[in-house]
Amino acid sequence: MRWFFVCMASLLLVIVAVGFAPSFYLPSAYGEGQAEAGRPPVPAYIVLHGIALTLWFLLLLAQALLVATRRVRIHRTLGIAGVLLAVAFVPLSLLVVTRSVARSNLGVLPVIGDFGILTLFAVLVTVAIRMRRRVHPATGWGVLAFVVVLGVAVPLGMSELGQRLVESLE
Repeated sequence: MRWFFVCMASLLLVIVAVGFAPSFYLPSAYGEGQAEAGRPPVPAYIVLHGIALTLWFLLLLAQALLVATRRVRIHRTLGIAGVLLAVAFVPLSLLVVTRSVARSNLGVLPVIGDFGILTLFAVLVTVAIRMRRRVHPATGWGVLAFVVVLGVAVPLGMSELGQRLVESLE
């Protein structure tokens, strides 16, 4: 069962990497850069959000590996970084979500959904922190928090990838 979480964390990290490769990690490998495409540069708060999200999923993998290799003491110490990262991630995400209305033509409804998902993420992280001494329940709540974030991240990243795929077929 210990290696299940390592596999799950690896899969989630791959999904994020593939989904955001065209728009965040490797935009030049998927075509023109931002300036050449006539798009404005990516705002700093979105870059910070992307870095925080990347660190969040890398932390999940590191935490799963530490538990799988029975290094629980280091896992608990590194958990403090997870709390700090979650504290930074929530306001950054709120900023990205609220500013997305002006940056896109999607309207307000997706923003309301994103606020709900972000609230759920904060609740799940809080429950995981409060249950940290109970091994199995805390693990489940923590993984759920990662999956909730992925529920927003993947459609955004994959929509960019899908859009570029359609453009390349035209």
